[in-house]
Amino acid sequence: MGVDINQRLKKLEAENAQLKADLRDALDQIAKLKKNSSNSSKPPSSDIIAGKPKKEFKDRKKKRKRGGQKGRKACVRKPFEDDRIDEVITHTDDMDPGVWELLPENYGCLQQVELVECPLSITEHRFSRFRNRVAGRIYTTPRPNDLKGQGLFGPRMLALTTCLKSGLHGSYSAIQTLYRDAFNLPVSLGYLVKATDQMTKSLAMPYDALKQTVRRQSVVNIDETGHKENGKRLMTWVATCAQATVFRIADSRSTAELYALLGEDFEGVIGSDFFSAYLKYKRENDGVQSQYCWAHLIRELLFLEGLTDKTIRTWAAKVLEPVKKLFRAWRRGQYAACRAAQGQIEKLCQRLPKRAEIKTLGGRMWKHRRAYFRFLEDPGLGIEPTNNSAERALRPVVMHRRVTQGTRSEKGRRWWECVWSVTMTCRKHGRSVFDYLVEVLKAHAVGLDPPLPVR
Repeated sequence: MGVDINQRLKKLEAENAQLKADLRDALDQIAKLKKNSSNSSKPPSSDIIAGKPKKEFKDRKKKRKRGGQKGRKACVRKPFEDDRIDEVITHTDDMDPGVWELLPENYGCLQQVELVECPLSITEHRFSRFRNRVAGRIYTTPRPNDLKGQGLFGPRMLALTTCLKSGLHGSYSAIQTLYRDAFNLPVSLGYLVKATDQMTKSLAMPYDALKQTVRRQSVVNIDETGHKENGKRLMTWVATCAQATVFRIADSRSTAELYALLGEDFEGVIGSDFFSAYLKYKRENDGVQSQYCWAHLIRELLFLEGLTDKTIRTWAAKVLEPVKKLFRAWRRGQYAACRAAQGQIEKLCQRLPKRAEIKTLGGRMWKHRRAYFRFLEDPGLGIEPTNNSAERALRPVVMHRRVTQGTRSEKGRRWWECVWSVTMTCRKHGRSVFDYLVEVLKAHAVGLDPPLPVR
């Protein structure tokens, strides 16, 4: 009888141990399935929005009202200057002059902006024709240089069409409808396509110049995202720095596209995530240095901290503690404290517990520790510890992809490359995209080198 009880106890203990192991595996699988942009290197666009829990704000007593919040300085628009006002209408009342004194220079004022019935200026250019009295040959007066290569739209209309299509994600049919209803301007879809082709040709030289500007920089941040074209999956690459931003829509995510974007003789620091193409590009170019993104690394540490294995959780928590100190000190410019936190992190990565997850991430941090802490070596270079600038540059591109479902042809690729690059660079320098496009079109029409958006 005692033997049977002991055997049952051993059997139950074995089953219990197996169930605990199965439970740990199940919890780990659940943690992996819950991976999103907050605890891994996955992009925000891969998150399942419906499944994400809503954030709770315990200190918020009631829902915040729309518009400006209490305590913030009100934004008051400055009134238009007198030279901007086209018409003045004075409203008055018949008041008893014995009781009321008219104040001639003191008015209550309301300035109103209205769209005129036809805001277009239509110019007809006529070219005289002559017939040779002897030979009968007909001669037509040639077009002036500033009209060569132009069609129905002038520079400002071409720039407006570009802004509507790029900044507002407008389709050709939507732009056609707007011009017809608001401007009483009938225009074919074919001509709108032709207008975008003209803009691509005008921006070709500025785009090449921006690419050369990026290649000369000492610090460049690079990232990539998917791109759709007629069922094919392409990649949109972006390289951004303090002076310029350049986009390139390519066939793949390989290192060859990095060479096409940065060239073979780039010498500087590349801020990026830990993707294999960047590692290979650095191995093949001695003058290239890397700054790997800490935002991606922290998300991976947060994922390890959420696993069931106590050893993995403890190690991840120990690493995250000095990481918090590192960035708290870095924001305050306390570089001695940064170095102290760096030493603690490296010490934790030098001797790793025997867990596959820890050895993979901790081994990478130790092997590439200089590439992770490069932003501390020379603060004057302005190296960012994260790749957020490149990800922010890609955000409008991702929104455009979701709205329009990508491009349809090679011409569409080239147009978006040029327009995105020029738009982002103009915003960096506080320039009006519309005004810049008008300047480029006018210069291209007369055969002059177009201006650059870089100041």
